[in-house]
Amino acid sequence: METNPVPHKKTPEIRTLIEGQDFQQKLATLLPDGMHPRRFVQIVWMAVARNPKLQQCTPASILRCVGELAAMGIEPDGRRAHLIPRKDQCTYIVDYKAIKESLHRNKDVVSEHSDVVRETDIFEFEYGSNQFLRHRPSIRERGEIIAAYSIVKLPNGGEAIEVMTRDEIESVRKRSQAGNDGPWITDFAEMSKKTVFRRLSKGLPLSNRTREVVDHDDDTIAPSELSAPKRATVLPESFVPASPQASTAQADLELASEELPSEPPDLERVLQKVHEAGFSQDDLLETLRAIRFGGKLEKVSDISPRKAKQLLEDIDTLLEQIKQRQSHEAD
Repeated sequence: METNPVPHKKTPEIRTLIEGQDFQQKLATLLPDGMHPRRFVQIVWMAVARNPKLQQCTPASILRCVGELAAMGIEPDGRRAHLIPRKDQCTYIVDYKAIKESLHRNKDVVSEHSDVVRETDIFEFEYGSNQFLRHRPSIRERGEIIAAYSIVKLPNGGEAIEVMTRDEIESVRKRSQAGNDGPWITDFAEMSKKTVFRRLSKGLPLSNRTREVVDHDDDTIAPSELSAPKRATVLPESFVPASPQASTAQADLELASEELPSEPPDLERVLQKVHEAGFSQDDLLETLRAIRFGGKLEKVSDISPRKAKQLLEDIDTLLEQIKQRQSHEAD
């Protein structure tokens, strides 16, 4: 019989702090136009409530992360950014998706594509005066990730590429404070894309806002540095409010009885991405049949959970394949 986890004693204090009117008003001064404090707070609370280890973090460290992410306009929803507990300190990691959104929002690039290369893919590249990169994903079982790359076209007409081997990516992961948990374990493909793009970005003329998003997370910060952030986002001292005199017993009761929605299944997330890109479920099915992915597919529900997870990991490649198939049909 499953039971709800017992809320940590800090949890009521955290919830009262982030849901307070005073804190939300301060949050509104940091968030970019179009982002609502109430929604942002709900996303933060959902992340904390789902992770008992986050509930053991100090309220001040959670509010620091919330403030810095709000200033960058990044929601810690497990897709754009992840709240990560390290002992009693809350930290965060910015996801590749948030970096890509910032690139296009701030018009830093004309186009950008980062992806992972798997064992059976066809992949060629060359640096130098005649540099090029060619990646053709396999239409069969693609195997394990062996490399990752990033390629961008700049507004001035220039083009830049970067490639990292699996060993190089693993070396970065091992240096990370969150290398053995969090998105490095659950979303290795996305973290690989982020890693190779961060290396490429060192030589790109990015806007200050995008540069802050690319460099601004706790992924490689030593634990001794967590108490005092040393970044461009400077929060006012009054941003972290005083501890409220909340009714702990009442808050514990509310938490124990509250039912939280579950994370959407991988297939649902794939369908959402396909829809956001302007494609239909029929477009998805026809493309999967064309590349012979997943056997005989009569309907979307025929996609197995394991296949859905693989599609989600390589969602950018999948969307590009749908686009290419439609272009060929149009020709």
